[in-house]
Amino acid sequence: MNHLKDIHDEAARLLQANEVVDAQRLFDVVLQCQRHRHGPSHPDVASALHNIGITQLRAQNHEEALKAFEEAARVRKGSLGKSHQLVAVSLVKVGITLLLLHRFDEALWSFREALSVRKHALGALHPSSARIYNNIGCVHVEFNEFKEARRAFEGALDVQRSALLNDPENAPLMFATATTLCNLGYLYRYRDMHAKASDVLKEAVSLQETVLGRNHSTVLSTLDNLADSCANSGNAAEALRFYNNVLERFPN
Repeated sequence: MNHLKDIHDEAARLLQANEVVDAQRLFDVVLQCQRHRHGPSHPDVASALHNIGITQLRAQNHEEALKAFEEAARVRKGSLGKSHQLVAVSLVKVGITLLLLHRFDEALWSFREALSVRKHALGALHPSSARIYNNIGCVHVEFNEFKEARRAFEGALDVQRSALLNDPENAPLMFATATTLCNLGYLYRYRDMHAKASDVLKEAVSLQETVLGRNHSTVLSTLDNLADSCANSGNAAEALRFYNNVLERFPN
């Protein structure tokens, strides 16, 4: 009990080093100590459960991860209130784990609940909400519900663009926005809306280049998709320009 912080810190270090089994063992110790100190329904117990869920997820023990995240969410609701930001954190992990288990209906409900909590706790335009919108969009893609997926991705993009206005040099936010734009580009291309796909992919390339540089493989992949969209929309001159761009930047 006197060394609980040191044990937690060592578990976190082991997890970062991908020594999952040893990290799991120490997080279990932390959980038992927190339960002994505080009882079963304390926020520190929930944090320990959440950390165990992360180690189980890293070890691809998805059923065990789901149990830990669901219990963490339940304890956080009881101890912190249903609208606390940390409740949303655990609910997102529940949704991600359900996605990995191909339980898409349940994942969608978990993401929607997480989004509702996060909006209440942090406001409708907080950048972290964009990640949940993207998760919701991905579930709808799995169901081939492309109209709903587009609505979710556009919701993410609205949040991210608003955040970029306030913090235009934020590199992680720029990259996240580019990812959302690529998601929209995929949907537009799938539905033969190639001119719209070209517009969003151009914006995605610009953001990716700012963060990753001109020759990064992610940038080249997006450029290739952009060239395809231009070609399919009948814009042969732009398509050729972007294809040549890819060839010029491709490593020798």
